[in-house]
Amino acid sequence: MGNAMGNFHIGSACTQHGAYHEDSEDADRDGSEFGFEDNSGWIFAVGPFNWYAFPEFRRSFQQLMPAEYRRHLIHVPTALGKNMMPPAQYTQHAEMLAKVLGYEKVTVLDFKTSSRANARNILSRAGRDSCIYLDGGNTFVLRHFARDFDDMIAHAVRYQGVSCIGVSAGALLCGSTVETAVWKGRDNPKDPSLPELDWADPDVAEGLNLLDGNAYFMHYDASWADVVTRGQDNWDYKYPVVTIMDNTMLVYEAGSAKCHAKIKAMTAGPEPLSPTRRSNPPTRAPSLDSLSGLDGKPARSLRSLRNMM
Repeated sequence: MGNAMGNFHIGSACTQHGAYHEDSEDADRDGSEFGFEDNSGWIFAVGPFNWYAFPEFRRSFQQLMPAEYRRHLIHVPTALGKNMMPPAQYTQHAEMLAKVLGYEKVTVLDFKTSSRANARNILSRAGRDSCIYLDGGNTFVLRHFARDFDDMIAHAVRYQGVSCIGVSAGALLCGSTVETAVWKGRDNPKDPSLPELDWADPDVAEGLNLLDGNAYFMHYDASWADVVTRGQDNWDYKYPVVTIMDNTMLVYEAGSAKCHAKIKAMTAGPEPLSPTRRSNPPTRAPSLDSLSGLDGKPARSLRSLRNMM
């Protein structure tokens, strides 16, 4: 990913076929071939359910997303399921996320129970100060129940300036397919809430495709290398599979496969968070030396990253 500068890297274009690992080297850096729409949102792809408890992730996110872009968090708990969190706790969890990340208000939007009219009322009003938070859990449950809302989510992120945080299953949904979850075998494709579905069918496994064809393999480490290789060998797919390790967050602009920023967590683990803690702004942001743009100058926000392209 080029020269490492602290915990923040500018990512590579991710345009080659075959598996692309987020630590791969890539010479393409200038980004001049990518035109940006002012109304496209930013997408953050990350693995750990509690990514916000890692200081580097949380502080970098807040520094890259100015306070005026952190007004409304739309939390989607659909992937969580009863095994990870009882539905009765969804609101409390969403309120905690809003406080920790520094959002002024939060709305819970569960695709399992929401009507299209309710979702349209929430998403059609969302703008650049809003963020859709696709929480992690069962990828197949999220993919199935989000399907009726695909058009609204994609429109909000591509054309309304709404940002999106994809956590594990949420990041997979942002990609072109969730079939990589089949390779891993950790999520249950026969969850009791699901009808009988063939997840090898490209139409069934199709994601939101917010990133120009990219697909993702989450929680990657060396132990999964053979699984990814076999999956690629047996898979007739023309787009790259991007592997994301748990100590890494990748940042994209909707509609582009180019990874604009890579945030790495250098700490050994998450720090304890008080449920009433509010981190807006962060008490101690990353040093400016650790946030670098394409021209090597400090990047204070994603707006400055966009201006550097």
